Amino acid sequence: MNWGIRKLVERIPPWAQRLGTIVITFVAVAVGYFQFWFLFLEHFVENKTIHDAIAISSLFILMFLLILMHVVKEVSYRRHLKYYECLDKMHSALHNMRNIVSSIGFDIENNGDNAELLKRRKGAALIAFQTILTDVKDMFELIAGSSCRACIKSISTSANGDDLLVLALQRDHFSAERCRELDRKRLADNVDLMSQNSYFNKSYSNNNNSMAGFIINNIHNEPGFTTTSVHAYDDGRERKPRDATQVLPYVSAITYAIRQLEDESAALESVGCIGFLAVDSKAPKAFLAQDLNLMAALADGLFHPVNSYRILLGRIEALTS
Repeated sequence: MNWGIRKLVERIPPWAQRLGTIVITFVAVAVGYFQFWFLFLEHFVENKTIHDAIAISSLFILMFLLILMHVVKEVSYRRHLKYYECLDKMHSALHNMRNIVSSIGFDIENNGDNAELLKRRKGAALIAFQTILTDVKDMFELIAGSSCRACIKSISTSANGDDLLVLALQRDHFSAERCRELDRKRLADNVDLMSQNSYFNKSYSNNNNSMAGFIINNIHNEPGFTTTSVHAYDDGRERKPRDATQVLPYVSAITYAIRQLEDESAALESVGCIGFLAVDSKAPKAFLAQDLNLMAALADGLFHPVNSYRILLGRIEALTS
């Protein structure tokens, strides 16, 4: 029986365990406090020592407020603690980013004329990207306390060469299974134009840090928000224009540009934006401004893996065309 209870507890998300601990502690202290308060009041009022009753009541009220402040502080700093708990996932993601760059670089340098081997490397890189995005998903689920999805969006040119497209390069393991056919259809239809994705277009068009990332905590009430995903998830039902976003499987989203800007101190030339790291959630108000710092670190870490992957694709195309 103890084993069954232990397995049941292990299924409860860590954030729910911590919240439950805080609530139970608060309720237990509150119940104990009010029991003692009423006992003391009853005793002192019966003995007609009302001044003592007021004094001891004030003391208990002060104790209660101090305990309440402590609980509020713990809740406030709970999100900061979650960042620390993400370190193992962060290390795993960085580890796979390094491996993608190293393995692609090695194969291009030593087996650059072997198209079949490079295709296998492409497949291995996509698996590694999926592992990275699953780690990213797990990090933000822990931080936001809600179900999330993670995706790398790559930028490419349309078939006519006149328009830019924003396409899913890879998704986390769980959403990749659900969206595989949908992504193939979107790729074939060439419908994901950069110009029709308002926030991606803003980030791509501005070479400054203030526009590198953005947060939308309720897409249904976000003025000026447009996305081609509305058409991809459209179920055929008639809706008013203001309700178009209701078809989307998420409510909140956080995105950061994958790019390299010019840096004279490091003698780096600007490569520009080559894609986006995107995380979304079914819950409203899932993300805070401070979460952009984590997104920035992950997006910067993804620049060389994604750029190496683009070079690999170019090499494969050159060998097979």
